[in-house]
This record gives sequence, structure tokens and C-alpha cells, in this order.
Amino acid sequence: MSRPWAIDADGHVTEWHIDWAERFPPELRDRAPFRTEDEHGRPNYIIDGYRFPNPLVEGKGRWASLLITHPAAKKGSSDPHARLVDMDTEGIEIAVIYGTSIMFHCNATDDARYAQALCRAWNEWAAEYCAASPERLKFVALVPLGDMGAAVEEAQHAVQDLGAVGINVSPTYLGRSLDQSYFDPLYEAVQALDVPLCVHAHLGAGRWVETLGRHDNWLISHSLAFPLGLVHALASVVCGGVLERFPTLRVAFLEGGCGWLPFFMDRLDEHVEKLPSLAPWLTRRPSEHITGGRVYISCEVEENLAYPISRLGEDMIVYASDYPHWDGTFPDSVRHIADRQELTETQKTKILRDNVARCYGLRLPAAVR
Repeated sequence: MSRPWAIDADGHVTEWHIDWAERFPPELRDRAPFRTEDEHGRPNYIIDGYRFPNPLVEGKGRWASLLITHPAAKKGSSDPHARLVDMDTEGIEIAVIYGTSIMFHCNATDDARYAQALCRAWNEWAAEYCAASPERLKFVALVPLGDMGAAVEEAQHAVQDLGAVGINVSPTYLGRSLDQSYFDPLYEAVQALDVPLCVHAHLGAGRWVETLGRHDNWLISHSLAFPLGLVHALASVVCGGVLERFPTLRVAFLEGGCGWLPFFMDRLDEHVEKLPSLAPWLTRRPSEHITGGRVYISCEVEENLAYPISRLGEDMIVYASDYPHWDGTFPDSVRHIADRQELTETQKTKILRDNVARCYGLRLPAAVR
């Protein structure tokens, strides 16, 4: 088939070029993130004293994260006008954008005031980036998870004043799982704003991997952290009663694939069936919540989708390019789905476009380009 115009549920920007000091409040300016180099001349970020990436702490091959930008997409990762050209090349009409290094580490600090300043600075920069083409470029906001009052304030500012289309949270936060009532003020605000809570997997979820035993090889840590982080987050949101407490909240789980979900959905159903006293708040089976229209999950463009669709239905899997990261498939990520023989044309359109629009509440023109 000819390549349809897609909506990208999860693209990224890189932030190496941004002068964060000029965006920080005066009292925190001397602690603003800055770019430096390691002993091998590779670029690093220093974020409130934390070195990113840090191969001495995070294992052999951690420098591979410096390949975070696909060479062909390097300019568009920081220049919105170049990105629009790349979107045309790939067949993407609208891109929903997340950060990279700042997203991974904005809540790594113990100083909630610092985290709030960094989230505010990133959100305002992202809004400026998207202003190059407001109809085609959208962003998901960061919020400081160490202070729920500040998180609510930032979510409201980002959506109402800056035009954010979602609120990003990590799969866990400093040992807190997402079902804890600690997060309820944020969930209430996100529900009222009518945008999705976007659980984006990242290497910070590597703490979850550490419970299985630390790996000194970044290939193994990276391959584990992303899906395992989402497994934890989904179990918390579904079985922990978040969807029960907030009956119109939409939740997206991003960048960990979707092939694991049918198996895990069955496992959650079985556990609730056999241990109902441990989830007395559930009025529906986990599988009914998962396939009930408020949960979305992004696919990897290379994974087989026939089986997940047969179990999950056609309406919750969304396309994500992961542009401009090293493990994306620019400029052919749309093609990877559009050319699938195992999918119907309707399924392709839903994954590439309709489901993403419904997840983020995007208004689309009546006629497809």
C-alpha cells in the first residue's frame, strides 16, 4: 500500500545545545545542567551533580547512549524546521515529542525545587520548539514528582498555557510504585485536564532491573529496563486501582513494545481471580481494564503485531517512531507497519493514526492528507 500519513505517538528531541542556565531562576542558575566531556572527549551532561552518561556507575558500554541520535536525523533532533522535513520524508503528519537526557534525569535529584525548575525550563523550551509548526508538533510535559503540589501546578501550566498534550511520568519514582495514593493529586489533575498520563520507559527503570542482579553490560541492561519498567507500571496502574479511582483517566505505556502484554494480561487476571482479597477495589478484571478503551501501548515497528492485536483488539496499539534515537528505523518506521502483510488496512490506519489521535485527544482534519 502507499504510505499513509501517520501520527507519531513517541518521538524525541535532544537537548545538548540548550543553555539551561539562562532558563533557570537566578537562585538555581549555578546548578543548571551543563554539557561537558569525559576523559575520552565524549559529551556528558552534569545534572545537579549527576553525570550522564556515567559508564563507571552504569556498566560496560554505557557510552553507547551517546549514539542516541541517528546520524541522518541529527539536525532534526534539535531544529524543528529540519524535523518537519524529516517528518515529510517518513510520512508523519503529527509528531508527539518527548525529551531525552532531561526526561531521563529530571527527577533524579532529591531537590524538588530544582526538579521543578528543570521541568519548567524543559516544558517552555519544548513549547518554543513546537511553535515552529503548532499543528504538526506537539509535546508531552515533564513534572517534578518529588512534590505533588508542584507537579499539579506544572501539569496545569504546561497543558493550559503551553499546549502540552500529555503528562510524562516514569514507571516508578524513588521506590514508589504508580498505584500509591501519593500520586493521586497528579492523577486527578491529569484526568481533569483530559490529557493522558504517559508512562515512558527509560533507563531510570534500571533500578527495577537491579533487583534481578546488576548487569555490567549496557546492552543487557537496556534490553531489560524498558519492557520490565512498563510491566511494573502497568501492574501498578491496573491492579493497584488507579483506573478505578480515576474513571476517565487515559494512560499510555511507551517504548517497551507490546508483545509481552497478552501474556501478562492473562497472568494478572489469574492472580486477581485467585487472590481477590489483595485487590478488593477492582470491579473489573485486569484484562477488561486493559482493553476497555483507556489504556494505550506503543509497538516496536519490527515486532509481529498479529498476535497482540488478536488478544488486545485493534484500538489500543499505537505507532511510535522513536526518532531520532539510535534504535529507531528512520526514515522507514512508518513503512515497517504500512507494508505489513499480516495486518488489514483498517488495522494499519488505526495503529498509525486513529489510536494515537484518540490517546492524545488530537483533533484531526476531516480529510486524510
